[in-house]
Amino acid sequence: MKGDGKGKYFNPFDFKIGAEIEILGRRILLCDCDLYTREFYEGIQFPQPAAVDVPLDNFEFKAKNKFVPQKDTALSQYMEKSLGGGRMKSEVQFLQNDRKVLRFFAESVHAYIIHYYLADNTIEILEPTVPNSGKDNAPQFLKRQKISKGFSLGQPGLSQQDGFITPKDIKVAGFILSIYLT
Repeated sequence: MKGDGKGKYFNPFDFKIGAEIEILGRRILLCDCDLYTREFYEGIQFPQPAAVDVPLDNFEFKAKNKFVPQKDTALSQYMEKSLGGGRMKSEVQFLQNDRKVLRFFAESVHAYIIHYYLADNTIEILEPTVPNSGKDNAPQFLKRQKISKGFSLGQPGLSQQDGFITPKDIKVAGFILSIYLT
């Protein structure tokens, strides 16, 4: 129902890009719509205007303009190396990214949760279980492992690898997650 207190319901003509609507006491600014919605409104002779920029709230403004000091690690690395210490690149990656995981939600026929572990560049795919769905409780779709970008069929032990999937290869388009292999 509309927030005007007259007991009227929303109709498609109430939703227009740039307009503010009130739902349950909250004012909502309509900023943009998808291509299907634009085609629907053109079909009923009520075309939608161009997208409106989303206004920044006070928190977002402060977060974007926050000063972040840069660490100068050159001196500490120099001192470690001169004392016979230092770490290999893989150790540094592990120590900097330990317990940091990228989490994606994907759907094809079923819903999936994809975890990308930054510490060692491994991927794990889980299928969330729903109670009383009739499926076996086997939520692990793909065991945590590195996934090669390219595969070649050849003699055992002679296959060439083009590298492994990195976070740059994972793209989100709408609600569909895809891994681009080049």
